[in-house]
Amino acid sequence: MPVISKKILQSFFYIFFSSILVSCVSRIDFTQIESSSGTSSSGGSSSSSSNTISYIGTLTSTVQPVYPTTGANWNDYVEYTSTSFDQYNQTDTACTGGVSGHYYQSCIHGGEKLKVETPLTSYTGLSGQDNLGAFDWECAVDGGVAVFYTKGLKSSKGLRDIIDATEFKDNYFEVLQSSTVIYDTTPEKWWSNTFTDLPDSSGATEILTSTGTIYTLTSSASSRGYNIASDKISIVTLNNSQLNHLNTGNCTRDSGMFGTNNITTTICSGSRSYLWIEAKTDGQGNNYSIYLHSVNQSRLNDLDIVEFNYAVTSTNSQRILITNSNLHNANNGILLNNATYNIIRDVRVTNMLRGLEIVDNSNYNIFDNLILSHGRHGIDMENSKYNHFNRLITTNNYDMGITSYYQSGSNTIGFLTTVNNEDRGMVISDLLGGNHYYQLFSANNGDHGLYFNTANSTAAALVAYSNGSTGINVNKDNHYFRSGIKVGANGTDCDDNGRSNVELDGACNYNVGTASAAETAIDASSTLFGKITSDDSANSLDVTGAATSTDLANSANYAAWINFDNFYRAWGPQGSAFPNADNQSNCSSETCHIWDYRFNSGDSVATGANGTFTAGSACPSSIAGNNPDNYIDGANGTHLVSAFEIIGDYIGNDDTLCESNEACIFAPNIGAYQGEGDYESNGTCTFTDGVISGVTMYGYPTTSATP
Repeated sequence: MPVISKKILQSFFYIFFSSILVSCVSRIDFTQIESSSGTSSSGGSSSSSSNTISYIGTLTSTVQPVYPTTGANWNDYVEYTSTSFDQYNQTDTACTGGVSGHYYQSCIHGGEKLKVETPLTSYTGLSGQDNLGAFDWECAVDGGVAVFYTKGLKSSKGLRDIIDATEFKDNYFEVLQSSTVIYDTTPEKWWSNTFTDLPDSSGATEILTSTGTIYTLTSSASSRGYNIASDKISIVTLNNSQLNHLNTGNCTRDSGMFGTNNITTTICSGSRSYLWIEAKTDGQGNNYSIYLHSVNQSRLNDLDIVEFNYAVTSTNSQRILITNSNLHNANNGILLNNATYNIIRDVRVTNMLRGLEIVDNSNYNIFDNLILSHGRHGIDMENSKYNHFNRLITTNNYDMGITSYYQSGSNTIGFLTTVNNEDRGMVISDLLGGNHYYQLFSANNGDHGLYFNTANSTAAALVAYSNGSTGINVNKDNHYFRSGIKVGANGTDCDDNGRSNVELDGACNYNVGTASAAETAIDASSTLFGKITSDDSANSLDVTGAATSTDLANSANYAAWINFDNFYRAWGPQGSAFPNADNQSNCSSETCHIWDYRFNSGDSVATGANGTFTAGSACPSSIAGNNPDNYIDGANGTHLVSAFEIIGDYIGNDDTLCESNEACIFAPNIGAYQGEGDYESNGTCTFTDGVISGVTMYGYPTTSATP
């Protein structure tokens, strides 16, 4: 093919693109250049008509690391040095581990930060994708040209989606106009880490020391454990393989290192950084699956852990990100012991004595989008402060949904659905107080729905329905309430226990403030989607939603506990019509049923209680930044109660609280489920500034379900 000069190509493609509307979803505030021009390293094929979109050619540029000096390989991290610049324009400085803040505030995972330069000077109308479908992409005009950047792995993807046993898979990038590929890159490997088979540990514990190495397992194996003794190591189990743990002491409890051997673990590490673990493990009733001591800035993703006393334990560790994982049948799902600045999100924990245990000054942690069901306590917190809980479902536990005791305080709990627990939905009995609670839905719990035995705390937007004892119980002085309180059909709707300076009295009347009157006599029997009435296509066990407790208890059917058509489903007793005592607790000797904890589109109690989002119009009045009823202030800052921050976008402080100058998602419902779908493509509403200002507000396209 004859060589065509760059200048001729630029002239040709300027004419070609001048009549095409181009756009790309982006949340980066860069100035767009409205004219379009382009070039290609190959002639490609182009349309003879300016109104037809077709493939042009392969880009001259290739997929490159955003941080080529210190962030080019998978387990490389760079320092997040300045909030004045976005995540793609930090100094290319290696993370040292001595920085402050949580996982997203301290360092940036260089392995997930890639870029592709295009010859275009505008990104309007364009979108990008990689052939493996592993990454989310966004684009901006940077240096005068449209550049595509990886935001990170998709929430459902992991390292195992982009590797084989011995190397990274070839991948390539495509630029799309509408649904048509107009540019692509040459298929290639985007990283150069060393790969090694995970060594046989059936005879003795293996110590992993090769920095920068990705260790892979391709077939299930018995194991006496692995000790990670160097930084920048990955462990990945492939092909649905798992490590079956043999009961052998191999880890020192006080250090996480190999030596004293006083605890048994499948994977153990101490005083290491920049680890990446994606593993399927079966403890066969033994001690610890993953034990981290003083580990820093590491990622645990797509874990599948069953039959351990402790599934994941983090002691004295900081900045651990745990995502997209399933933990089943253990005493403790996740134990944080003096662990700070960690983030746990998109995790399901079932059949645990404690789904999530937070103890001994485990402070400044973030918990987002969790379902904790069919155990004793969903969450058990003691002596821990400044933690943020966002979008939680605690259901069918044989004791309580959430408990907080002793020297805890200054925690926030927002967007909670706590339903069908045998005893109490939520019990806060800490000594320090100063907590924030908002958008809580508590129904059909055996005793109290929401029990506040703590002072100097603020609650807003609560629904308490058909709880056996009290709906809302306050047992300490100085507890404050905002608008949006709804109660009905509880043993007693409200009880202030004669306490002083409690803004909601025993008759559910507000005593002070500008809040509207509490709503009583509500009927929330149809608020939830509830028991499904047809087969769950992702679940192999159910028949029109039902299965026997015997079948569920069979370890061969473990997958039935974690595979559902959507994240918001879990098993519970079938029982009679909701709400009823026979819906509560674990399903242990009766017919079990899949419950769906999304909100019913026909409901008006919790569904849509905070208004309706319309892109391009004024935001709902419930999130206006100039109305004091719409926000709470205190030790955790000033934040909206009907929206939550998008975390992981490096805009704001990424702590789930929607504060000034952050990108947030509107929360229309009272409870955990706030919607699903592509909120970015759905657009933004116009935010009303006030005490809270400068918020970019998105909304989910789907916010309820129809039974």
